Amino acid sequence: MKWDDKKVIKKIERLQKIAQEAAEQSHRTIIPEVHYAASFKELMFDHVHYDYVIAAYEESAREGEDSALASLFQTIKPGQSVLCIFGPEGGISEKELVLLQEVNAKLAGLGPRILRTETAPLYVLSAASFYFDLYKSKNE
Repeated sequence: MKWDDKKVIKKIERLQKIAQEAAEQSHRTIIPEVHYAASFKELMFDHVHYDYVIAAYEESAREGEDSALASLFQTIKPGQSVLCIFGPEGGISEKELVLLQEVNAKLAGLGPRILRTETAPLYVLSAASFYFDLYKSKNE
């Protein structure tokens, strides 16, 4: 999504406020941080600030890949961070795929359905919530 440079600060402030209010409402102890990257390349430079990088890649799903997300959840330790990347409508380009591979991003299929850019992050957050809040805490 392209944002008008003049409006970026206000949009980030608004999104951070939403994140804070949502965290308070759901009794979370950690408030998610909202960051802005003006381009895909800038996002790739920022990957070093995260312990893991995973990208939703519909071609992985078509090829039957269904374990990268579950494997990530099993590997991650408390306090570690994950950068989740979701491509635009139409998917991740070949050029972006090369950049993702250069930073050793894991490519994850999100099941047999093609999800919209707006809903794919909610799918991953829901899966993470299920795994960490319900499944893992009950099976430790």
